[in-house]
Amino acid sequence: MQFKNTPENIMQIIELFHNQGLKYNLFKCEHIFAGNNENLDILFATKEDYNKASSLLKENGFIIYMSEKVEKYKKMYLKLNNGTLTKIHLHREIAWNGVKVLDENNIFARQVELNKMIYFPSPEDSILIHIAHILFENFTIGPKEVKYIAACLIEKNNKKGSEINYRYINKQLNQFGWKKEFYYLFNKFNKNKVEVGKKVSFTMIIKSYFKAILKQPLIIPHLTKRVIKLIGNKISLKRKGTLIALIGVNGSGKTTTTELLKEELKLLATFFHVPIEGYYFGWRPFSPIAKLLSRIMKKKKTFKKIAEQEGITKKEEKENEKKGKKLSMFQEGLFLYNFMEYLLRYWIQIYPKLRKREIIITDRYFYDIYGQYPYAEKSILIKNLMKLFPKPDKTFILDADIETIMKRGKTNKEYETTKTKLKEERKIKSKNYLEGQRKRYKEINKIIKSIIITTEEDKIETTRKITNKIWKLSVKKSL
Repeated sequence: MQFKNTPENIMQIIELFHNQGLKYNLFKCEHIFAGNNENLDILFATKEDYNKASSLLKENGFIIYMSEKVEKYKKMYLKLNNGTLTKIHLHREIAWNGVKVLDENNIFARQVELNKMIYFPSPEDSILIHIAHILFENFTIGPKEVKYIAACLIEKNNKKGSEINYRYINKQLNQFGWKKEFYYLFNKFNKNKVEVGKKVSFTMIIKSYFKAILKQPLIIPHLTKRVIKLIGNKISLKRKGTLIALIGVNGSGKTTTTELLKEELKLLATFFHVPIEGYYFGWRPFSPIAKLLSRIMKKKKTFKKIAEQEGITKKEEKENEKKGKKLSMFQEGLFLYNFMEYLLRYWIQIYPKLRKREIIITDRYFYDIYGQYPYAEKSILIKNLMKLFPKPDKTFILDADIETIMKRGKTNKEYETTKTKLKEERKIKSKNYLEGQRKRYKEINKIIKSIIITTEEDKIETTRKITNKIWKLSVKKSL
């Protein structure tokens, strides 16, 4: 059964619960049926139905974002699928921050049946719920509360014999102790004197909570734990954000995939209220010393000489054996130099953002050094440096066959950069050169835990494959 403008994914969940015989009430949900949101709040009549609903969501690909360890009496589940983020709030009480504010039995006794699948609270209960949401969670008068409380008042005032049942409202309020605060806000709504976006005074919030807690003192340990956890999260040095690294052969599609992933994960970032950022983490002189050394090496064409080691003949290799030791010492030193420079960039430019829960997608990573430098296979240092470098939450090696890469026509400048095009790629010299890169990138997969993704197929499909592997991780990291 489908309502006009109602998201299909929402209706599927409601239908699932209905078909399983669960007893529920859809509260604070009027906006969904107007097609304005994909956030569904559902109150269940029994704890058994509440637990059954949890199991059904898990079976259908949802993961838990908030458990009762965080907030008593409720759970929040998320699912990201094909660019759609579905948010389901399961409740076994009308409560916020673990504090009960209404009697759910009365709500079910008075609920309004739209049809055999859709049940809403009565107008009185809807008014109580919306104002409670302002006082106990939002602390701000939002546009939804203004719209739907007004609708309830119009319905009651315009319908004969349907006056607001104040006796019932007072019964609910007296039971939980926030009567005075309710009527202060309700009278403003009733007189059309509310201001959208206006914050509730701190004093009123404290009074509401204090009176409600007096009615249920057993909630105090839970609230104390929650406050301690919030403080702990603020001072924690732990990475709470998500770091995704895309590495691979020149022309494998890293830059394109980074941009597509940013779009695909935008809804998740918006939900977390954090930025999502693409970050170029290829070679780029960062420190003053690195900038000086880069200029010196550019003049001496050092990087060009290194690049030319790829694809040399066996005869040429034997001729270079004598000077190989000197070259290897230089290369090992170069790897160490790169390690320190990349590490500095990580701690200054990436880590602070991860502490703030941001989602970072890097185009290249320190690991690319192994794939890009021919000498890396012989190095005794680089593999250990790769293991020491801060690990991304997920590393994806983007791969494509040589013919596909060459058709993409990447233009490079043999390990060099220009003043105007710092990100300009290196020129693909030969098929042999690319095959050497592909071989080394596959070896990276043995050194560092990673996932190989083929980019030869549709770009959107490739992006969705990566999204399906990381969105759950992002949710868990943000907890």
